[in-house]
Amino acid sequence: MISPLLDIPLLVLVTNRNVVADKSELIARIDLAAQHGVNIIQIRENDLPPEELYELCREVKTVVDGRALVMINDKVDIGASAELDGAHLTEHSMSLENAREIMGAGAVFSGSCHDVERAVQLYSAGIDFIIAGTMFETETHPGKIPEGLKLLEDIKDKIDCPIVGIGGITLNNLDDVINSGAIGVAVIREILTAKETDSVTKDLRSKLDEVLNSIND
Repeated sequence: MISPLLDIPLLVLVTNRNVVADKSELIARIDLAAQHGVNIIQIRENDLPPEELYELCREVKTVVDGRALVMINDKVDIGASAELDGAHLTEHSMSLENAREIMGAGAVFSGSCHDVERAVQLYSAGIDFIIAGTMFETETHPGKIPEGLKLLEDIKDKIDCPIVGIGGITLNNLDDVINSGAIGVAVIREILTAKETDSVTKDLRSKLDEVLNSIND
């Protein structure tokens, strides 16, 4: 069963303050992305001191103003304190059961997946959606051999929850990700380093909707 809080298809923006000039630019781009089609913001700034990460979470939550879900990567306790909508759990995070105890039954949780076994484990535990990949080579993980589209093809028939592809996804290859079994995509640089954040976000949303509609027709 898909969480009623999830607005399918999913367009996820994962943050990386190191690819923008400063925090002000990061916040401004998040604001524009939420205005123009991103429906989940994942704050992935795990190297920040706890106080600064909490402050960033509160700023993002305020600027997004309910237009998108705001989730935190791994740091469940900070996400709960900042009253975020949920958290993304990595392979090294606490269990989903413990995370729900901390953030509450109404929180939304996603989980990292790099193989079929992990996907089945997450689904069996009750994860709300899975972020699978790396799909393509990416500057975020230089030198990493991507699992590729085959990962989506391998897991799509073994679980019954939304799958989001991540890793090197652009407007030009988004359709391959969706056609391989994903119901959404997660991006970083495609939005955060774009010349026009609003235009790129709208294009991603339009393409995502178009491809999924063609599959469902």
